[in-house]
Amino acid sequence: MEKEYLYLVYLLKCSLNKEKANTTNLSYYDVFDIACKHSIAAMTFESVKDNLDASLYRKWEEVKNKAIAKDIYQRAELIKLTKLFEDENIRCMPLKGTIMKNYYPYTYFREMADLDICIDSCNREKVKKILINRDYIVDQFGKIGHDVYFKKPIYNIEIHDYLINRLFPKLNQYFKDGFSLAKKQKGNVYYLSNEDFYLHLICHAYKHFYENGTGIRSVLDIYVFRKYFKNQLNEKYIKEKVKMLEIEQFEKNINQLSLVWFECEMYNQYVKSFEKSILDSGTYGSKEVYVNNIYKRNLEVLHNSLLAKIKLYWSRIFPKILNMRENFPILEKFIILLPFCYVYRILNAILNKRNVIKKEIKLIKNVK
Repeated sequence: MEKEYLYLVYLLKCSLNKEKANTTNLSYYDVFDIACKHSIAAMTFESVKDNLDASLYRKWEEVKNKAIAKDIYQRAELIKLTKLFEDENIRCMPLKGTIMKNYYPYTYFREMADLDICIDSCNREKVKKILINRDYIVDQFGKIGHDVYFKKPIYNIEIHDYLINRLFPKLNQYFKDGFSLAKKQKGNVYYLSNEDFYLHLICHAYKHFYENGTGIRSVLDIYVFRKYFKNQLNEKYIKEKVKMLEIEQFEKNINQLSLVWFECEMYNQYVKSFEKSILDSGTYGSKEVYVNNIYKRNLEVLHNSLLAKIKLYWSRIFPKILNMRENFPILEKFIILLPFCYVYRILNAILNKRNVIKKEIKLIKNVK
């Protein structure tokens, strides 16, 4: 499927340049499926529409039209929410796609599953009341890191109290107080500087890449951002920070790959390997990539396939304490309850997630 993936990258390039795509002998249905998997189908429709049969044209256009409607609703909702937060004296900072979409030729090009907003931790209860009053359903509240809310037809809100989770200590420490890196621009709404917004993009992509993998859109975001702010970024500051955060090679790889894809620069062996990892993932990665990543890290240390798999099984049954604290906030105050939380987690998986367990066992058995 590599040819289909690379044709999709070509469609993205055409869309950015507002050009029509050349035809291909590849299956447009396969290309469409991959585009949906990576959340870039809406962006590619205009460049490819003249090459589609009637049936696929309707399907692809429908995805585009839904993305346009969702974009309008989401941007309007963000304005309403920031106003409500301001009325309650709640500092807030829009993150990721809510900002990134403004740098694309059309805002609907940058699809978003949710609205990401950072607040002070002390205001989580106040925000919860505001959202409930707006008919949101609380999907997750009180866990370390972020709360999740849903409202029909398409609203999904993630309220963060820090920008990078604690499983990545250096990154977490740098962004721990995100507001200290941001400037107040309107009311109680804060925005990261362009340099720190870029660093957050890189760190967020790195987090996904290291865990579940990250997809085509992460590379696209980096390219679009750098192109939009060409010759305007403080490169010395960025270079110092990526070195301090120990993500130099990742930042170099993702930038180089973006230039290979969208500026026709030459491949090298490192970029080719990096590209394969990107193409194997969806927008937010996959469980298969997650299992493979853990296995490879275990193998590098243990140099034995069987031991690497055993350690992988063990880590899935008994996650690190940091992971457990993310899911069981009570452990922040009462670490003595850790054994009971492990028991609860195991029993809950056996009773409610048997299919997930079977799938993961199969993945671990087949990992190489």
